[in-house]
Amino acid sequence: MTVSSNENNEKHQEENGFVEILNQKATKETIFQSQKAERLYNWWCSFHPNCPTIDNFDILHHIHDAGEFFLYKVISRDEYEIRLNGEVASDIIRKQYSGVTVSAETAKDDPHLLSLIPYLQQIYDDKEPYVCTGKFRDRLDRLRHFQSIDCPLLDENSKVVQIIGILEALD
Repeated sequence: MTVSSNENNEKHQEENGFVEILNQKATKETIFQSQKAERLYNWWCSFHPNCPTIDNFDILHHIHDAGEFFLYKVISRDEYEIRLNGEVASDIIRKQYSGVTVSAETAKDDPHLLSLIPYLQQIYDDKEPYVCTGKFRDRLDRLRHFQSIDCPLLDENSKVVQIIGILEALD
């Protein structure tokens, strides 16, 4: 659910409160700092060698982590709708984004959304989960650590139709 770490996003990271972001494909070798992210990753991997479908995901089976969840509906490779933005995740990013469409047009005035587009495209293209670690400024301007994971969900035609993610503050 977070921004990618490339030179172009440096300014955006600073403006939206996120800094020192590293994102990478999640693998069996990934060392998770967030138990919630690891739990979602293990659930996603339980469908291996397949990728889970939207029908496989039931929020009620993950209700203990619901506050940290994000759910993106894929409209196209370049456009996403934030369907769910949990309370804890909203507090970390300092904004409630449920119902917001993420595209180049809608994100032009929002650095967080703008930096989110290439990250979601990466997940869409690879059909693999990505984990992010980094720091964010909380509402009291304290620099804190976070970890997130975002996992693609497919339809019956193996097309990515949703991306489910967790964002957790670590300290």
